[in-house]
Amino acid sequence: MYRRATSGVRSASNSLTRLSSSSLASTPAASASAPSASVLNQTSRSRSFSSALRSYRVCSASTRWSHGGRWRSPASLRAQARVSAPVMERLERRYASMASEHAYKDLLTSLPKPGGGEYGKYYSLPALNDPRIDKLPYSVRILLESAIRNCDNYQVTKDDVEKILDWENTSTKQVEIAFKPARVILQDFTGVPALVDLASMRDAVKNLGSDPNKINPLVPVDLVVDHSVQVDFARSEDAAQKNMELEFKRNKERFAFLKWGSTAFQNMLVVPPGSGIVHQVNLEYLGRVVFNSGGFLYPDSVVGTDSHTTMIDGLGVAGWGVGGIEAEAAMLGQPMSMVLPGVVGFKLDGKLKEGVTATDLVLTVTQILRKHGVVGKFVEFYGEGMSELSLADRATIANMSPEYGATMGFFPVDHVTLEYLKLTGRSDETVSMIESYLRANNMFVDYNEPQQERAYTSYLQLDLGHVEPCISGPKRPHDRVPLKEMKADWHACLDNPVGFKGFAVPKEKQGEVVKFSYDGQPAEIKHGSVVIAAITSCTNTSNPSVMIGAALVAKKAFDLGLKVKPWVKTSLAPGSRVVEKYLDRSGLREDLNKQGFQIVGYGCTTCIGNSGDLDKSVAAAIEGTDIIPAAVLSGNRNFEGRVHPQTRANYLASPPLVVAYALAGTVYKLPYSVRILLESAIRNCDNYQVTKDDVEKILDWENTSTKQVEIAFKPARVILQDFTGVPALVDLASMRDAVKNLGSDPNKINPLVPVDLVVDHSVQVDFARSEDAAQKNMELEFKRNKERFAFLKWGSTAFQNMLVVPPGSGIVHQVNLEYLGRVVFNSGGFLYPDSVVGTDSHTTMIDGLGVAGWGVGGIEAEAAMLGQPMSMVLPGVVGFKLDGKLKEGVTATDLVLTVTQILRKHGVVGKFVEFYGEGMSELSLADRATIANMSPEYGATMGFFPVDHVTLEYLKLTGRSNETVSMIESYLRANNMFVDYNEPQQERAYTSYLQLDLGHVEPCISGPKRPHDRVPLKDMKADWHACLDNPVGFKGFAVPKEKQGEVVKFSYDGQPAEIKHGSVVIAAITSCTNTSNPSVMIGAALVAKKAFDLGLKVKPWVKTSLAPGSRVVEKYLDRSGLREDLNKQGFQIVGYGCTTCIGNSGDLDKSVAAAIEGTDIIPAAVLSGNRNFEGRVHPQTRANYLASPPLVVAYALAGTDTVILAGAEYGSGSSRDWAAKGPLLLGVKAVIAKSFERIHRSNLAGMGIIPLCFKAGEDADTLGLTGHERYTVHLPTKVSDIKPGQDVTVTTGTGKSFVCTLRFDTEVELAYYDHGGILPYVIRSLSAKDLQAKVPAVAAGSHHQAAGSFHSRYMNAGQDTVILAGAEYGSGSSRDWAAKGPLLLGVKAVIAKSFERIHRSNLAGMGIIPLCFKAGEDADTLGLTGHERYTVHLPTKVSDIKPGQDVTVTTDTGKSFVCTLRFDTEVELAYYDHGGILPYVIRSLSAK
Repeated sequence: MYRRATSGVRSASNSLTRLSSSSLASTPAASASAPSASVLNQTSRSRSFSSALRSYRVCSASTRWSHGGRWRSPASLRAQARVSAPVMERLERRYASMASEHAYKDLLTSLPKPGGGEYGKYYSLPALNDPRIDKLPYSVRILLESAIRNCDNYQVTKDDVEKILDWENTSTKQVEIAFKPARVILQDFTGVPALVDLASMRDAVKNLGSDPNKINPLVPVDLVVDHSVQVDFARSEDAAQKNMELEFKRNKERFAFLKWGSTAFQNMLVVPPGSGIVHQVNLEYLGRVVFNSGGFLYPDSVVGTDSHTTMIDGLGVAGWGVGGIEAEAAMLGQPMSMVLPGVVGFKLDGKLKEGVTATDLVLTVTQILRKHGVVGKFVEFYGEGMSELSLADRATIANMSPEYGATMGFFPVDHVTLEYLKLTGRSDETVSMIESYLRANNMFVDYNEPQQERAYTSYLQLDLGHVEPCISGPKRPHDRVPLKEMKADWHACLDNPVGFKGFAVPKEKQGEVVKFSYDGQPAEIKHGSVVIAAITSCTNTSNPSVMIGAALVAKKAFDLGLKVKPWVKTSLAPGSRVVEKYLDRSGLREDLNKQGFQIVGYGCTTCIGNSGDLDKSVAAAIEGTDIIPAAVLSGNRNFEGRVHPQTRANYLASPPLVVAYALAGTVYKLPYSVRILLESAIRNCDNYQVTKDDVEKILDWENTSTKQVEIAFKPARVILQDFTGVPALVDLASMRDAVKNLGSDPNKINPLVPVDLVVDHSVQVDFARSEDAAQKNMELEFKRNKERFAFLKWGSTAFQNMLVVPPGSGIVHQVNLEYLGRVVFNSGGFLYPDSVVGTDSHTTMIDGLGVAGWGVGGIEAEAAMLGQPMSMVLPGVVGFKLDGKLKEGVTATDLVLTVTQILRKHGVVGKFVEFYGEGMSELSLADRATIANMSPEYGATMGFFPVDHVTLEYLKLTGRSNETVSMIESYLRANNMFVDYNEPQQERAYTSYLQLDLGHVEPCISGPKRPHDRVPLKDMKADWHACLDNPVGFKGFAVPKEKQGEVVKFSYDGQPAEIKHGSVVIAAITSCTNTSNPSVMIGAALVAKKAFDLGLKVKPWVKTSLAPGSRVVEKYLDRSGLREDLNKQGFQIVGYGCTTCIGNSGDLDKSVAAAIEGTDIIPAAVLSGNRNFEGRVHPQTRANYLASPPLVVAYALAGTDTVILAGAEYGSGSSRDWAAKGPLLLGVKAVIAKSFERIHRSNLAGMGIIPLCFKAGEDADTLGLTGHERYTVHLPTKVSDIKPGQDVTVTTGTGKSFVCTLRFDTEVELAYYDHGGILPYVIRSLSAKDLQAKVPAVAAGSHHQAAGSFHSRYMNAGQDTVILAGAEYGSGSSRDWAAKGPLLLGVKAVIAKSFERIHRSNLAGMGIIPLCFKAGEDADTLGLTGHERYTVHLPTKVSDIKPGQDVTVTTDTGKSFVCTLRFDTEVELAYYDHGGILPYVIRSLSAK
């Protein structure tokens, strides 16, 4: 019977290794960034291993469990191996006899020691003098050496050697070779049957009358007991001790048998329980890399009865998993028959980004290799990126070879390997011998030397810098999910049909919650709740970087007051005792303990299903429900049912993410915006106006926010503007009169919270386009508002706690942002968050500063001033994740219009929107304020940006003192209200989730009548014409076709002028939305400057204006010297306040107004504001567009098509393509110059702009051209009639006529002009080529033609086109034009074996029908030629079509076959019904 002494328990805590502080200090690898295991010496390995062996005893002190060594002996692993010296002597004699008769005896060479003498003999590969060796992969060289060394022309033959030498040719032919591994490794689950077989063989030999002791392993065999421990106890200091006691109790008979085997068989080492996981023990101790067997040297190689034996490949030891029978045969000296494998070369470049772990890397590699297909192959890693991977990182990747399907994931030995060998206690002499042998035998990689190119079966490459944080699941290791997409992926899994990525949970049940009681406390579980969080398995616990990372996450969380809920079963099962050592030395083990990650044992636990039972209350809560709880583990296997019978969703993750997810399911998850409500409720709780019930409702926000519950809220302050502020002051004054009439002191009526009133809504643009416009407008402002301003001035002195900001200071929201916003109040030493309500709907701009603020009515504002709480419905919060980075040229205005459209579509009325994600670091405070400002336009109460480092920098930039900023940061950090994106992010709960990649935002404007009717700039022309056509509505003016070209001519200041539909008559850079943002304001000035330099000027009858949000704008425009450039285009400053945006545009010039009056002309206003409802901007501008300041300038310039008159060498210094793109955007259609700079002329042609040259001796001056004329360029209507270099007549509206030379110099440039530029030309050309290759003819007997000709013929004949395709159709064609092109060419359906994911989606978005052949079928097997006519039998009614249904396709040749419809969602069916996504969106918006 087993028993365990107390002293044994203490000794069991000793590691297999001892850490040496002196060696740690001298090891570069163990430097400042993260603690790691220090160098281990040989003596420490002996002592520590023997202590581990002494930990567990049986009654008899003489029993042994080793290679024949006594348990209590101080022998090291190698010393124990020497116990079997008689066996080794026999082997050596055998090798000696082999050498004398060996087929390759001439290759036997001595390996000299550097200081004299020799290490021993070895078979030299270079001595073969065969050039084929130089190109062999390193992994194949190990097979070659083994074949040469073991070649007896019986078990291993010269033919085997030749096959391996000729690997480049033979590996493709499925040839077999014989291979003898150097050793065998077993774990207890698979090792016990192997020992049983050996014992049975002994019985058989004995029954035959022979000596049973003849049955002994002929190669070293190591058996590590690591698969028997189960997590019965967790979250306690004695969990490991208790689990080990149970392990011994359960496995008494097995362990007794293994103990017998360790003494009964020679050449066998049994490593006892509690030592570590087999693969980590193999890596740290058992792996030889190079054997030195009595002076005979050869490479280590190993087969094991565990599939993850491959972990040793990270050490440069060839090893993989085999079945028990193969392992037994290898033990007994039999060769393995194996197919000579192909080798995939996997090149690694670059460096992992900070925060990306080896787990993220291995999951990425697994996905790549699974897709590539590596079953039965070796994978060999190489490249410059190898130097960036530690040995632990390599071992992590090698370990998961079974998951990506390879036999091996091999890392050849290099300097990193040698350092690890020293680190883990291999002696300097041993490491020197290993290096010398491998260099001599061309098996060592020295990345400091030029690399010999090796041959591989196929090649892959990965830039480590492209790896991103991820996890894998919920049912397979290779179903990788980028962390940023996890939320969306999880919801998709709930929706999807049952399968590897689906649970088929009905929509109405996805929010289901099961409540239960845990230890007397209320608890709940819902879909995805984490109930098991296990740091386990050899895959990750071998890696110090991720283990230290996990501890740091645990520490940070605890410091923030976050703890894992007690019903989550947490555990830590390290790969070896070294982990315990460095966690103790670093002081971080306690931090893991505090979160429940106490050590539960040293072995495979959760990863192989040894999770133990869940708590009874948790198990009962799950039992009998459809709830899908989750397990998160740092393992390598996550198949459903493997981890635990009740966790149907299982995710593989790095140890830091295991800790994070354990916390995330249960921690303080309130959105930051709701935390501000909570703090206010707690601070103001008097159980009268604000009650404890209000506090509890907010605390339980996840549940209460869906129930329309009301809470009381007291904002920290109130802000007013003059239009809405005057009535509020009138009411306060009236209240004073009432109090006085009641005989009391009227001075009792005073605001009880700070009130700021900014006068900004009274200025009107009566004067514009002059230097003194602002002064004149302000004089009129004071004259018109004399009585109001006098009243406000009285109020500023009559009422306490009130600040009035005078006219001309700026727009209320910008003043709030730059000066008034406190972020955190310090009121006499009492700290609390700033929050504000205002009587302007765009008060929300302050949300960009992390101050909770929104607009309210005057009555609510007055009540708040007087200390009354606001009653509000506790809002839902939409989490809006931002990723990526805005492309160059895309502005914050483009972003906010995109966000507005997304949120309007989602529906956020009455909700908060909270922004988060990696993209936040790419947005300046001004960008955030721009988005927050337009909350009313997208319908939200707030668009909130929590305070982070960007906020703090802005506070300093706008003059807040360092002490104030430090106080703000300290308070918010202490109160869990600060976001630090340099630290792991805690997942927060939101009512719903949205996501936007900033890189997908494109230039756009919005209109013509609503802020959320966004129009991509590229679609503006088509959209405008559609608006003219459409019935009267938000997107329609119902202008008859025959009147759309109408032009009204008039005289402006004695010059002829004209207005037509869409002519811009107001161009205003105005409003808080954009003029707060330096990037767009500077951009506007640069556009103005560039245009002026090109000779372009805004027409004088366009009413241009600039009304900055604050005086700061004037400052930086003056400092940058750009203000003058805006002035030149008529954008002089007209005042500091809300102007055009609220309708204070002032009158149009009388001649312009008269030209519009009495006609049906629809003139336009373009403004950088936030409101553009018809009639708001100006009564005469029926079309009003919101745009960024640069686009306001551009549209002011582009009121009509423009011709540039230029001199000689036009474009010199402007060879960059933007010098041609800019004029195109500004409406330039032609340039007439004396001559052109070569590249610039080419660029203009590439943009479709007509380049013309005056005739010799002529120019604008000699012809008397002023640039104010209207020009007509008389080119032939048909491009085919235009010739490069031909003469072209130009006439003007003033009667002049002259001839120019056309400087389209080639037919190709004419083609660019015909298509509107080089990019449209290329897109159409590529689309045509793609279809020429893939589109079949339509009618039998027809002939193939280029796509450009056949599509028009078929379309004219009313014949739709069908594409027949192969597998992964659309790979490399994920851009939307790859689907738009086929649509334009008349393609109605694509029938393929399979689709590239994005391209299928794009086809569906274009309304093209995607169909898949059934498994095993394709065009060839069905005998389809592409010359048939096809009928796709879809139901007539779209409502009768279902995603994924079977569809019959018939041909006019009598064939019929069934396909799967790859419209995957109802939305895609809606796209199809409307003819594509764009018509769908347009109709949807119109309907709304």
